[in-house]
Amino acid sequence: MYVADGPQKVTKIFCKEAVMWKRLKHPNIVPLLGVTITPLQLISTWMPGGNLPEYIKTHPNADRLEFLSDVAKGLCYLHSYNAIHGDIKGVCSFSDSSLTIALTPGQSNILVDDSGHARISDFGLATVTKDVGSTQSTSYHHGLAPRWTAPEVLNEGTYSKAADVFSFAMLMIEVFTGAIPFSDSSSFMAVLAIMQGKRPPRPTHPAVTEDLWILMQRCWDHDPRPRPEISEVLRTLLTSDPPAWKRLISHPSSTNERISLLTSIFSERNEVKMIRHLSGDDARALVDVIDETLDRLPQQIHRRCLRYLHTICGRQALLPKSLQIPLCYNPTAIPECSSRFADVWKGRCNGREVAAKALRVYSTNDFEQIRKVGTPQLVVFVNELAASCTEVLQGSRNMEDPASSERVAADRRDDDREAVRHGI
Repeated sequence: MYVADGPQKVTKIFCKEAVMWKRLKHPNIVPLLGVTITPLQLISTWMPGGNLPEYIKTHPNADRLEFLSDVAKGLCYLHSYNAIHGDIKGVCSFSDSSLTIALTPGQSNILVDDSGHARISDFGLATVTKDVGSTQSTSYHHGLAPRWTAPEVLNEGTYSKAADVFSFAMLMIEVFTGAIPFSDSSSFMAVLAIMQGKRPPRPTHPAVTEDLWILMQRCWDHDPRPRPEISEVLRTLLTSDPPAWKRLISHPSSTNERISLLTSIFSERNEVKMIRHLSGDDARALVDVIDETLDRLPQQIHRRCLRYLHTICGRQALLPKSLQIPLCYNPTAIPECSSRFADVWKGRCNGREVAAKALRVYSTNDFEQIRKVGTPQLVVFVNELAASCTEVLQGSRNMEDPASSERVAADRRDDDREAVRHGI
C-alpha cells in the first residue's frame, strides 16, 4: 500500500478497514479472519474463483444477472448497517499512464467463491453514516477508481449510498461488456465525461432488457437524489426472467414446453446471439434437447435448429446422444475399402449388414486430435438409424494374413475410385 501521508496514515486506514470488515457477516461478503500487526496484513478467506471479470472471461456462459444479484445482496446488507463501501469495481488488470491517481493493476473488489457466487471485499473506503439519509464528506482518496465513481464524489468527495449505486451501475457495464467503463478513453477523459453527464452506451448483451437498461440509467443519474436504493435494484434483478435457453436445459419440461421454448429462442435475434457461443455442459445439454425435439418443430424453426446443431457440433466437437451407438471395433480386421481420410468395414447391427466408416488421422499419437475428428465414435450408415449395436463387427480377413499389407496398399492406391464408389 502506498499513501503519500506516510506510515501513520497507512496504519489509520488499516485499522479502519479491519474494524469495519471484521463485523460484516454475509454470504456475499468475503469474511475477514483477523489481522497481523508486523507486518500489517488483513487475513481473509481465500476465494478460489478469483476476481469476477477474469472468472467471466473463463466462464462465458456464467449467469451474469446472478453475479450482479450477489453483489447487490452484499450491498443491501452493508447499507442496512448504514455502511458505505465507497469503492465498488470489478476491474482485474488495468493501468493508465495518464492517471493522476493510479489504479493498482490486479485490484478487484468483487471476487468469486468456491460455489461460484460473487462476494464483496476490500473495505478501505468504507464508512458508517450517522443515519440512513446522511452522507460522509471526505477528501479525495488516494486509491479511488475514477471510472466507477459518482460525480459528487469526484467533485466534492461526498460519499453516500447513492454513490455506491452509481458505482454498481458501472460494474454492470463491466459484467455485460467484459470491459471497463469508457474503455476507449483515458481516465482523465472518462472523469471529464462523467462530470459532463455522459455515460457508457447500452451493452449489446442479450440479458440487458429494456427494463434493465432503464434501471442502469436511473442508477447513474448525475443527481444522487433520484437514484434508486440498492434494495430496489436487487428486486429488479431478481425478477428478471432467465433466458429461454437456460430454462430449457435447467428444468425438465414436456414436449410442448420444449417446442414453445425452442420456437421462442430461434425466433428472437437476441436469444440466438446468446446461445451462439455456448460451450461445455451448457452446449451439450442444449444439443441433446434440440435433437430430441427437432422432428416435432415447425418447418422454419426446424431449419434454424438444424443449422445451429450443425454449427455448434462442429465448433465444440459434440454429438447428440441419439447418434452415439456403442460399437465393438475389431482392430485386426481389414477394411473393405479405404480413402485418404477414412476406412470402411462391413459388419452387422441389429441383424442387418452395415457399413462402418472410421475417420483416419495420420498423427495417430495425437489422441486429442483423434477425439475431435471423431475416430473413437464410428459413424454407422444404415437406412434407418439403429438404436443400439448388439453384434460384434466381424472382419472377413485378419491382419496377420501375409497378403494383408499388399491388399491394404493396393486399396489405398485407388483412393479416388473407391471414394466415388462408396460416397466417402
